[in-house]
Order: sequence, then structure tokens, then C-alpha cells
Amino acid sequence: MKKTLTVNLNNVVFHIDDDAYELLQNYLSAVEKQLSEDERKEVMSDIEARVAELFTERLQRNKCGEQGRCRANYRSVGQTKSVWWRRVGN
Repeated sequence: MKKTLTVNLNNVVFHIDDDAYELLQNYLSAVEKQLSEDERKEVMSDIEARVAELFTERLQRNKCGEQGRCRANYRSVGQTKSVWWRRVGN
């Protein structure tokens, strides 16, 4: 039996496994650390919105709240070492 948690991403509620929550927290923290104070709020909002979209898409097909599926979502958004979002519009 696995423990599950409720998370709110971009005002959408998801139920995910506790290990998937830890992965989500680590991913979002790693992204946030790479951002300046000026860009942090907007970029993190965009990232959370995209992760929520991917979770929603995967929920329609299958469960996404498992760790392996969460990893696939984060790969779709971009690796935390990537700085692609800083280059957009510059």
C-alpha cells in the first residue's frame, strides 16, 4: 500500500504517490534555484501550468501520479539543467 498526497498545480488538484510528490518537489526546487528573483514567479507559474497540463493529459489516458510517469512529464517540460526558458524572447 502506498501513501498518496493531494497537490494543487495551476489550480488543478491531483492525487499522487508520496514518492512522486518528492520527485515533483525536487524537480520544481531545482528549476527554481536556477532562476533569478525577477523571473522566478512567472517562469515557475508557467512550468507548473505545463506540468498540470501533462498530468491532465496522462490522467485521461492512464494514471499519472506514479513516479515513473511523473518523470516522463518532467522530461517533456525540460531538464532542470536546461536554460531554454531563459532564451525565449531574448
